[in-house]
This record gives sequence, structure tokens and C-alpha cells, in this order.
Amino acid sequence: MYKANEITKSDERKADHITTIFDKINELFEIDSEFASNFKTNKTLELLLRVSERTLEHEARFIDVTIKKYKEALIKKQQKQIQS
Repeated sequence: MYKANEITKSDERKADHITTIFDKINELFEIDSEFASNFKTNKTLELLLRVSERTLEHEARFIDVTIKKYKEALIKKQQKQIQS
């Protein structure tokens, strides 16, 4: 039975392929950073469009909450530094 947080061999292989893709794109930054940035953005969007809408919706909510918490913590830290 598959568990939500279980990483399968297929997941590991997909992660390896994704890492390879972005490692190669990162090599372009040394030659042409603008092209590499655009290529990376386009490739990221292309790969994400292959993911289910439900998964993306879940990730979007998770990222939204995570970023809000991070921003709040950062603001509190900066306020403490100012007060010190």
C-alpha cells in the first residue's frame, strides 16, 4: 500500500532526472545567464504542467503558509535587532 510520504524507487529516479536537468541548465549560467534563467523558468513550467492540478493546489497552499510564517519570523527577528 502506498503512503503519502513514502518515497518510491520511481520517485528517486525522477528526482535524479530532475537534478540532472537543472544541473545541466545551471552550467549555462556561466556562459549566458539570461538565456539560462529563461530556459530554467520555461523548463520548470513545462515540468510542473505535467503534475496534477490537485497536487499543485496542495503545494501552492503549503508554500503560501510556509512563506507567510517565514516572513513573520523574519520581521520579528528584524524588530528584535532594531530594539537591541
